[in-house]
Amino acid sequence: MPMPRPHPALSPLFFLLLLGPLGCSTPKPGGDPLGEPLPTVRAETLAGQPLQLPANITGVGENAEPAILLIGYRQDARFDIDRWRRALADASIEAPVYELLAIPGLVPRLFARSIRSELRAGTPPEQRRALLTVFADAEKLTRFTGAANPVPARVLLLSQEGRVAFFHNQGYSVQAQRQLKEASQKLRKDAAE
Repeated sequence: MPMPRPHPALSPLFFLLLLGPLGCSTPKPGGDPLGEPLPTVRAETLAGQPLQLPANITGVGENAEPAILLIGYRQDARFDIDRWRRALADASIEAPVYELLAIPGLVPRLFARSIRSELRAGTPPEQRRALLTVFADAEKLTRFTGAANPVPARVLLLSQEGRVAFFHNQGYSVQAQRQLKEASQKLRKDAAE
């Protein structure tokens, strides 16, 4: 007879997500990193592949391409990320989309393996390469994008060079989606010239 799964409220992931606000030492004011290069960040896919951002997602040289990052600092951002993901699929934007769960602080780092395991269990295998976790370098991202209000997702379009060509941190809107699509089209057009 299979063992019953623990109640979600008792899982390590749930406990850590409750501690999410405690993991981030001080809320960072919102910034606008438009035009700035994304800092080098170590991440890991839910498939277990270590990555270095932005190089491993935008590529290098002639093979470089734009990429979209949907960054969540707390579980509350999940709703916003889901809306963005659905909208991006419908908008036919030609750029790979990566979701990043970035939880700063010592406590989340200590439980990184458990958090990844919980996320992996609830994620279909075909989606695990596009879902990234960032723990050790999460503080770099909060400083870069601001985290005074950690609930809305941070949406970044990275150019082929890893610079932020679009940034939005106010929650999903149709207008923001259109602006992202226009920025993506401009990057493609500039690269073709």
